[in-house]
Amino acid sequence: MRNPNYTLGNHTIDHSNLRKISKAEVARIIVEEGELLEGLTGQTTFHFAVPFGEKPKAYFDWLKEDDFLGKYKMLSSLNVGWNPAPSPYDSNFNRYSINRITCGEDNCELHYWLDVLRDNPKRRYISDGNPRIVTVPVKKADDLMLAADDQRVPIIYDENGVIE
Repeated sequence: MRNPNYTLGNHTIDHSNLRKISKAEVARIIVEEGELLEGLTGQTTFHFAVPFGEKPKAYFDWLKEDDFLGKYKMLSSLNVGWNPAPSPYDSNFNRYSINRITCGEDNCELHYWLDVLRDNPKRRYISDGNPRIVTVPVKKADDLMLAADDQRVPIIYDENGVIE
């Protein structure tokens, strides 16, 4: 059963360091967890959090292979992070290399970044909740990337409000 209020993500069946095992073993432990998730959710797609943030050098090439994970499809791949990820509409966004912020109060963990964003409101990504609108600070406007057939409306703003 699928619940739209949360997502279960894949983190491998055994939390192995992907840099220390073969490509076949990487695929096996991701697929095995995928099978478990499919049994719980009915879904064959998932978001993946890389154990220890350790990706093999060929990781991105493997993800391009249609048969790497069999019937399973990785929607995104999360790193062990240290800073907030760019917007999915930023040209620097890579869905297979998204930084995630760990919980805690140490430098670069959740409480640190909440304080940084509280003290630097111009760094925040702003949304009015309308999925047809992409709101972008003027300093990031050149990095905005929308597909040619995308129907979203970009709203550009600066410290004085909307400018475009």
